Amino acid sequence: MGLTVLNVIVLAIVVFVNGLTDAPNAIATTVTTKSMTLKQAVVLSSVMNSLGVSISYVIKPAVVSNILQIFSFNDNERNIQTALCSAMFSVAVWAVTAWIFGIPTSESHALLAALAGAELAISNGQITHFAGIWLIIINGIIISSAIGFGVAAILSSVLNRKSKQINVGNAVLYLQKILSALLSFLHGAQDGQKMIGILLLILQNTSFSLFTEYVSVIFCSLVMAFGTACSGRKIIDTIGHDLFLPNRVQALSTDVASCIGIALSTYAGLPVSTTTTKTMAIIGASMSDRSQCFNTKTAVNVITAWILTLPVCCFLGFAITRILLFTAS
Repeated sequence: MGLTVLNVIVLAIVVFVNGLTDAPNAIATTVTTKSMTLKQAVVLSSVMNSLGVSISYVIKPAVVSNILQIFSFNDNERNIQTALCSAMFSVAVWAVTAWIFGIPTSESHALLAALAGAELAISNGQITHFAGIWLIIINGIIISSAIGFGVAAILSSVLNRKSKQINVGNAVLYLQKILSALLSFLHGAQDGQKMIGILLLILQNTSFSLFTEYVSVIFCSLVMAFGTACSGRKIIDTIGHDLFLPNRVQALSTDVASCIGIALSTYAGLPVSTTTTKTMAIIGASMSDRSQCFNTKTAVNVITAWILTLPVCCFLGFAITRILLFTAS
């Protein structure tokens, strides 16, 4: 019981950090182009993230179902809870480290990688579906990134040409606000479902009766909203300014592409990252105007963090689990 309670607390920290560091990607371009103030955007994003977690679970909990199918821990309850705790601690360490340096990372992908490492640790390397876990994760990254980049590049090129012929300023302003709300909703739907899936894994085969299924949904939605409300400018500046300073048309293209990529992936049950999708969309939008400065150094730092996230968190999940199991034996 004590380890279960600890895991619920650690998960709450992970969900909070996700709202703190990942959710700001949804509003980065809107704040950068001054379509909304930071305060307005954060309040809007907090509300929409919370709604996204709750409503998506009721309508189509495909990501939750996939999480529960992917990670079928076969061990005693103590070892399972130890593995879950190790995985979540690994993510917290990785996410906070990246946040300190203002580098956007995907806590949800970090969590999946750490869980894969933790499951490998308690099974002594005997996971028949280990390759399948990575295939699902990598497919989600590739598909959402390709959609984000491709749609943003095409749409930005078309809209930039049209904007020279007609005044689209006010229309873009209002559309950006709507898309920021939608993207925040989709972030909640995607990452919130992952967190609900992990919480249900924690509560499986335990006598901890405080959290029913829908209490778990409400719990994750409120904690994520609180994390989003506490977010600041670090991640927003990296995505919406340091990487590439988009004009309003490019920002609009980025948000449309991100919404399409995340919505389709969530519907298909693929675990994807708002950070990855939004950043690739920004890079795609930047292709439409080579006269603007694209910060290659920032892009390399961000992409390097993505590449390192999966192996580092998998290793941390494995190593911490093995250390805790060894000390407990």
